[in-house]
Amino acid sequence: MTFPHMAGNAARRVSTFALCAVLGFSALAMTTGAHSAAAATDDGGIDISITVATPTPTPAVLTPAGGTGTGTGTGNGTLPSTGTGVGRGNSGPTATTTTETSPSTGTGDLGEDSTSLGGAVLLSGLTSSYDPSLNPLGGSLEVKFTVRNISDEPIDASAKFWLTTLIGTKISTEVKDVVGLEAGQSRVVTARLPGVGQWTVVTAHMTFTPPAEVGGVKLVPVSRDRIVFAEPWLLFTILLVAAGAYGVSYVLRSARTVRLPRVTA
Repeated sequence: MTFPHMAGNAARRVSTFALCAVLGFSALAMTTGAHSAAAATDDGGIDISITVATPTPTPAVLTPAGGTGTGTGTGNGTLPSTGTGVGRGNSGPTATTTTETSPSTGTGDLGEDSTSLGGAVLLSGLTSSYDPSLNPLGGSLEVKFTVRNISDEPIDASAKFWLTTLIGTKISTEVKDVVGLEAGQSRVVTARLPGVGQWTVVTAHMTFTPPAEVGGVKLVPVSRDRIVFAEPWLLFTILLVAAGAYGVSYVLRSARTVRLPRVTA
């Protein structure tokens, strides 16, 4: 037996359930549509722009074409080249070399210190002249000698000059080339040696190297030495100033001395 109020309640429940189902499906459809729209909107993803730099071409190494020439060059290079030249570089201190080319003809005596080399070459002794300088480390010594060719053929020779102190320290060196000394000619060979300074006593040395052979006669080098006194003006000045200062001091002390007269009772 069905009661009327129970049938009405059942109908209301069915209607409510149907309404809830419709609302649920509607909400689900709306959510799915929104999600689909958002997905459709995001299909493009995140735009990322990447710029790939085109690599710069490696500079080509240009190799200059080789050339042929004659000249004088100074410097270092790394590029290959072909050429003919003369290179110059710096080296340590060496002796200065010059050439004596002022011959004179003469048959006079070269002095008591003259020496004959195999009857082909005649050498005089050394002479010197000191040239002081205001620079305490300066000053130079001019050293010279005369060489005469007494053979019948021209000769080439050289002379090495150097200066030493009392303890043997070498101060300076110079080399002179004697080129083309004709038969019967004489030549004065001069060298200026710097650095005398305040050494006071120095020794000038010279070694003359003749040709190995003249007229079939073998020749050997000959050496000359000369001790020279060079005035040490700086030392003299110091001593003079010291003596003057002592004299002034003595006079002042004497002037300050007061002698009192004796008092007698």
